[in-house]
Amino acid sequence: MSDQQYDLLRYWVANRGDAEDWYRLGCYLQDRRFWVAATAAFAQCVDRDPGNFRAMANLGWNAHLSGRSEVGEAWATLAIEIAPDEALPYALRCQIRMILGRDDEAVADGRRAVELDGSSALNRLSHAFALLNAGQWRDGWIENEARFPYKLPDFMQRPHRLWRGERVAHLLIEAEQGAGDAIFALRWLPEAAARADLVSLYVHTELYALFGEMGNLDPKVRLYPMPRPLGAGDAWCPMMSLPAALEAESTLRTGAYIGQAKTHAPWLPHRPRNVGVCWAGNPTHDMAHHRDMPLAYMLRLAEVPGITLHSLQVGEGARQVDDLGAHEIVKDRRPEITNFLDTARIMQSLDLMISVDTAVAHLAGAMGIPCWLLVNQKGRDYRWGSRISESRWYASQRLFRRGFGEDWEPVMDRVADALRKAGA
Repeated sequence: MSDQQYDLLRYWVANRGDAEDWYRLGCYLQDRRFWVAATAAFAQCVDRDPGNFRAMANLGWNAHLSGRSEVGEAWATLAIEIAPDEALPYALRCQIRMILGRDDEAVADGRRAVELDGSSALNRLSHAFALLNAGQWRDGWIENEARFPYKLPDFMQRPHRLWRGERVAHLLIEAEQGAGDAIFALRWLPEAAARADLVSLYVHTELYALFGEMGNLDPKVRLYPMPRPLGAGDAWCPMMSLPAALEAESTLRTGAYIGQAKTHAPWLPHRPRNVGVCWAGNPTHDMAHHRDMPLAYMLRLAEVPGITLHSLQVGEGARQVDDLGAHEIVKDRRPEITNFLDTARIMQSLDLMISVDTAVAHLAGAMGIPCWLLVNQKGRDYRWGSRISESRWYASQRLFRRGFGEDWEPVMDRVADALRKAGA
C-alpha cells in the first residue's frame, strides 16, 4: 500500500468507520511496526464486528509486541473461544506464552496450530520456537525448516538440492538472517565439513575477515563474502539448517570455537578492569524496542571502582555516546571497528563483555570471552530459555534477566553489584 493509498484509507475510516476498513488499517500499521496504533485499529474492528477472530488474534499479537503480553494472551484466548478450529490464534498465543515462560502450554498451542493447518509457515515456525525454547532440540530444528517462506522467501529460489546430512563431494553452506545467527551456527561447521570433501561457505561481508582469520576453519573449507552468486555444488544448506541436517539433539554448549579462549574463570572474571559494553542491536528487528536499552543505564557501571568501560557499539545506537556527551565516561572504540574481526581483536584485550542480545554477545560467547548477557523477558529469544542464569549455548556466558515488571534500572543494579563482588 502506498502512502497515498494509506491517506485515502485513513480518511475513509475516519468518516465511515466500517469494521473491514479498521481491519485493513490495523494490518497496514502492523506491517510498519506501529504496534500500539495497530492494536487500537484492531480494537475498533472488534468493537464493530465482535465475531472477527482474526482481528482479535491480531489485536492480541500487537498488544504483545508493544509489551503487554498478558493482555495479548487474553485476546488470543478469546479468539480461540470464538473460532476453536482456526489455526492463527493458536499460533500467536503459542509465541506469546513462550515469552511468558509457559513452555508446555506454548508447545501445545503450537502443535494444535500445526494440526489445524500444517501448510502454514507461521504455524510451524511458532511451533518450532516453542519446541526450541522448551529444549526439544531435534524436533525444534526440524520444524524450524518451515522458516523459508515466512522469513527467507529468496532461499526458496535456490537451484540447489537441500542438504540433509548425507555424504557429498561439494557442500555449499550459506549464512542467513543476522550476523549473530551465523556466529551461533558456526559451531556445527566442523561436523558438516566432516561429511564433505569440499565446503564452500558464504558469509556476510562483515564476518568474512573474522571467519577467515579466527574461525579455525578446516582446510577443506573455502570462504566467500556475500553477496555473490552461489557456485556449483552437490548440495546446499543454510547455516541455521545445519542442526536439522545433522539431527542435533543437544545444545552443544561449548567453549571457544572462534579464536582462542581466555584462560581466566568463565562468567565471573576475577578483578575485571576493562569491560566492553554494547546496548543496541539491529534496529530493524521486531523486538529491537525490547532488546535494546538506552546507554544511560550502562554508564552507571562506570561508578564501580576500578572499572573502565569500552563501547563496542556501532550503528545508530553509537550516536548516544555523542548525544549524552559520555566520552569521558566510556571509551568509544567505534573508530577502530570496520567489521567483526576488529570487534574480536578489541574483545581480546577486555576482561568482560556486557551486552544486550546482539551479534556482539554471540561473538563474545563463541570466543570464550566472559560475557554477561542482558535479556529482556518481553523480547526474549528462544535460545536463552525462560528462567536459567547460565547460557545453554556458551560456557563463558551468564544471563541477567529483566522481568516483566521491571525497567532496566534494577537489572543494571544487579550487574553493578556483581561487578563489585568480582573486583573484591
